[in-house]
Order: sequence, then C-alpha cells, then structure tokens
Amino acid sequence: MTDSVHLFIPKIITFFVIVLVATFFISIDPVQAPDDSYVIDGPYDVTINGKSYEAVDLETFSFPPVVRGDHMTVSFELPNVKIPNAMLTFYQDHSAVQVFYDGKFIMNKGTPGSLMVGYGHYNVQLPDNYSGMHVEIVYDIIENEGVKTIEKPVINNSATYIRRFIAEKSLFLVIDIAIIILCIAIMLISCMFSRITESFERLVYLGAAFFMMAVWELCNYDMIKIFSENLMLKGYLEYISLYVGPFFLSLYFYIEFFSTGSEKVRKTYKVIMIIQGMFPLIGMGLHFADIIHLPALLQEFHIILIVNIAFMSAVLFKRFRKSVHTHQPMIIGLIVIVAMFAFDMIRFILYKTFFPRMLENFISFLLIGFFVFFMAILMDFFLSQKNSMYMVARAEAMDRLAHVDIMTGLANRTRCEEIFVDLTFKKDIFSIISIDINYLKLTNDMYGHQEGDRLLTDIAKLMKDACGDEDVIPGRMGGDEFIIIIPGITGDTDRKIVTKMDADCAELNKNRKPVPLSFSYGICRSDEVTASNASGLVEEAYRLADERMYEMKTKMKARREDVL
Repeated sequence: MTDSVHLFIPKIITFFVIVLVATFFISIDPVQAPDDSYVIDGPYDVTINGKSYEAVDLETFSFPPVVRGDHMTVSFELPNVKIPNAMLTFYQDHSAVQVFYDGKFIMNKGTPGSLMVGYGHYNVQLPDNYSGMHVEIVYDIIENEGVKTIEKPVINNSATYIRRFIAEKSLFLVIDIAIIILCIAIMLISCMFSRITESFERLVYLGAAFFMMAVWELCNYDMIKIFSENLMLKGYLEYISLYVGPFFLSLYFYIEFFSTGSEKVRKTYKVIMIIQGMFPLIGMGLHFADIIHLPALLQEFHIILIVNIAFMSAVLFKRFRKSVHTHQPMIIGLIVIVAMFAFDMIRFILYKTFFPRMLENFISFLLIGFFVFFMAILMDFFLSQKNSMYMVARAEAMDRLAHVDIMTGLANRTRCEEIFVDLTFKKDIFSIISIDINYLKLTNDMYGHQEGDRLLTDIAKLMKDACGDEDVIPGRMGGDEFIIIIPGITGDTDRKIVTKMDADCAELNKNRKPVPLSFSYGICRSDEVTASNASGLVEEAYRLADERMYEMKTKMKARREDVL
C-alpha cells in the first residue's frame, strides 16, 4: 500500500502541472494587447508638509524622505489626448489617498489613522471630457517607508489594461498559480495519506510553506490585481504570508533533518523556530495595537530569515557532505533559492539607496527561485522515500530470511524459540500443537526428495489454512517436525485447528498422487503442566505435546496404517 501511495502522489502532481499549463495557454491570448496608455509628463505642483514645489518634473524631482504622519499633495492638469475608456492610474506607497477633479472630491482610500492601506496602483475612472482637467492627489503617509520619489500618473484604457498586464506577467503568473494549486493539492492529498504513512505529514508542512510564499509573490508581483484591486487586502496577505511561510518550511526541515541531529543543533534550531513562530503573532499584536505596523517589521524579519537560512544551509551542507545520501536535488534547489534571494536583496538595497526611481520597475527573480526550490524539495522527498522504501524492503527481506522457513513460508525454528521466550513473560494460558509428517523418509527413498518436498509444502498449507487470521503462529522446527503455537488461547481453538487440518487433509488426499498426506499431532496446554519457572513451563508443554504426537504416531503404526 505504501509503495502505491509514493507512486501515486508524483503522478497527481504531474497531472496538475500539465492541466494548469495547458489551461493557461488555452485561455490566455499570448499576443500582448496594444499599449494605448499615456504617461503624463506634467508639469506638477508638489506640496510636502506645507512646503511647495512648483512646475517640477517628477522624472528628476526628489525630496527628503517622507515618513509616518507627513502630508503630501501632487497636482497637475490632464493633457489633451483622447484614450477610450480612460482611467487615471497612479501609485501610492502606504498612504491614505484622496483624489479631486477640478476641486471636486472623487474618491478616498484609507485615513491617516488606518492600520493598513498597502501599496500599489489605484485606478480612478475619468470623465469623457477630461482634457485640461485639474487633478489633485492628497497623500497622508502612514508608514515609515521613507518615500522620496513620485511615480508619474498614467492614463490607461480600462478595456485593455488588465489584458496587457497579464500578457506582461504571463510567465510569473503561470509559475505562481502552478505553485498555489500544487501546494493545495499536496496538502489535501498528504493529509489523506498521512494516516497510511507518517512521512507525508512533513509534506503538509512543505505545501503550507510554499503556499504562503506563492501568495506573497502573488502580492509582491502585484498580480493579485487580476483578482482584486483592494490594496489593503493585498497588504495583509503579503505581510502575513511573508512572515508565516518560513515557519512551516523550518518545521519541515526540523522534522526531516534536525530532529535527529546533535543536542546542540536541535536546541539551536528549536530556538530559531520559536522565534520564527512567535514573530508573526507578536507582529500582529503590535500591528492591531497600533504600536508598530506590519510593514515596519521588515528589517527585523530579514535578520531572522537570514540567520535561519545561514544556519540551515551550514548544517545541511555539513550533514550532506558526511552522509551517503547527498540529497543532490535539495542542494541544487537550496543553492538556487539562496542565490536568487541574495541577488534580489542586493539589487533592492542598491536601488533604494542610490537609484530609487528604478524601484518603480523592480522585478524580483525570487519567484523562479521559489519554483526551482519547491520542485527540488519535492523531487528530493520522493527520492528519499524511494530509498527509505528500499531500505525497509531490504530489512523485511533480511528479517524474513532470519525468521521464515524458505521452503514452507512458516516461522522457522529461530522465530519459534523467540516466541517461546515471549510466552515466558505472559501469564496467559497458551497451547502448543506438535506435528510430524508420517512416512517422509520412506517417500524420499521411494519417490525422491521432490515428492518429499511436496509433502512439506502441503502440510504447511494445511496449517496456514487451519490457523486462519487468528493470533496463531504455525512454524517448522526442522525436517518433518512442525509446530503450532497459540498464545492466550480461549475455548477449544487448538482442537478446532487439528480437526480442520484432518478434514482438509482428507479432501486433499482424494486426488493426491502418488502418496497421500498423513501426519501425527499432539496437543498440550500450559495449564496441564507445572514447572518451577515460566521458561520451564514452555519447555515442559512443548515436550509433552511432542510426546503425545509420538504416541499417536506409534498407535498409527501399530494399526499398520501404512499408506505406501
């Protein structure tokens, strides 16, 4: 059953990937819609905390960073251009916004006391006669993001805006939705099969981790606007998924690797996991208490994440180097995600410090790294499970060789003696049936060992069928000597077993040529004998069962029941 599960899951995952990619390319027009947008060049009048800047060019205009509590106004006139289905698109960075057309209030998003407004683009519909109209956008900054540039507003065609956006983001959209759907499927399937094999419990944590990361990337790449333009929803989804996701990934790696590591490694990683697990809870508490908002905790989160990645990478590489199983797919995936993360972090810091305007078109490559890492861990998981299955099968085979009689499939003498030892620790009444095949030596001499082996396998089948599914152990002590051990016997189970064997043997002998099967048996229950200790009780019961078997054999010979 476990083998079929491990083969079934990868097939399901492959199916989801194929269906997802096929559906996307069937439903999405790969030809990009014509770009009929118009960037408003200005000039712009800007007021920051009461200080005015007139006729500025936003392409070159910069100002001291604005922080929480600051107030900023940007005003301009719309150009004389005609774009159908026109809407005004402008960017805001964690700011409450009000929009006025010719002094008339049009819309507002958030308030100066809002806990979360998010960041991204707002779209406001324009009237048909918008040319020359005066637009004023009022920003109340609610986060200490240090904004020091303003992105130029754009007039877009609302009928083609989303289509162009999807075409531009098609690769990232396919990857991100693929990860989300795969993670949901993996979590659901793993929850179902975790009762069959505990290894799939880890896969639930892996699915949860990458689901959170994919949701974060859906927000980070601004692709969530395809489903909702609510920037507050985007903000909460982005920061919560970002802060929670790494905890599940840490949990996956702890169960997979670190739980069996040294005491020092286990304690260190537990501390990291506790910090990473408590961080989003504390962050949410501080956020809703209006002390520190979630966006303001990014720096602390990055420190925790970098420490976690550095520690995890160091320990994993050290372990992989010493281990026979090198987990090569995971190593490759880890290298890719660390490289992508480092590359994006360096670019982001450089852009924010020296080239702030380049952040407007900043594209992260971390999503590709996430996908590679995700698929690498999945591949590593199933390869590891395959190796584990091989080792389990090998151990079972070795155990079978050590405890099972190869010819008959019954418990061998070693296994029966182990059961004798187990009986000495139990107070339950047990029964032993000693069985011996009649005329085996004569059959070997007259018809050869092949026919003698048939007698051995036939008696073994009779024993197995008679014992059924009960907690009864049929075994072969050697040669033509067999035994049936019945621990914790109730009723007359032993008598029923030999009665069924007699009946089945008579049915078998109707067509058995050239030699009918014949056997003798003796039964002894532990309450029939006494001994000074438990070990002696088992030995005495077996001795008495064997003695009764020989008595039966002697009587059969005396009656000259010679079947040969």
